[in-house]
Amino acid sequence: MAIRQGLPRAVVAPRALRKTPCWARVLLTLGLFSGVAPGIAASGDGVLAGFERPNVQLADYRGQVVLLHFWASWCAPCLREIPALEAFYNGPYRELAERGLVVLTVSNDFRIGDVRRFQTERTLSAPIFLDMLGSLHDEMKMIGLPATAVIGRDGQVVKRLYGSQDWESPAFRAMIEGYVAN
Repeated sequence: MAIRQGLPRAVVAPRALRKTPCWARVLLTLGLFSGVAPGIAASGDGVLAGFERPNVQLADYRGQVVLLHFWASWCAPCLREIPALEAFYNGPYRELAERGLVVLTVSNDFRIGDVRRFQTERTLSAPIFLDMLGSLHDEMKMIGLPATAVIGRDGQVVKRLYGSQDWESPAFRAMIEGYVAN
């Protein structure tokens, strides 16, 4: 078998990007050249592109403890974990929020329509933000999905959690309470 030498004649976009509507690709391209796109940090402060809500910066949450949870509608472990996350958000989180905890979820879906369809088929009450390019996920040195970053009151990542979490377990709650207490 001969090894082909030289540069490829064309760069083929990943399958998910080829399925992305043309208008979305144009917006992503414009965003890339303007210096800010969904999930790309500006000035070292992560910009979160809002899904049916305004964009925010992670710096807006300094002084609070942030659970930044990365997921996708195509990720089977993520989908299995969502009911426990929802129970945490509607239960223990309410008390912890009064003490400075914020829960934000970040979808790594390639298409907004997939997130919209997810929201009609399931319920996720926590705020959803978009990281369609996966750049915030990468910038925060997260590995795989689902993944959760615990960001301390000083704005620094204090813990990275990989895989599905037992959001309702006493151990998980104790860990989070420890960060909220500091």
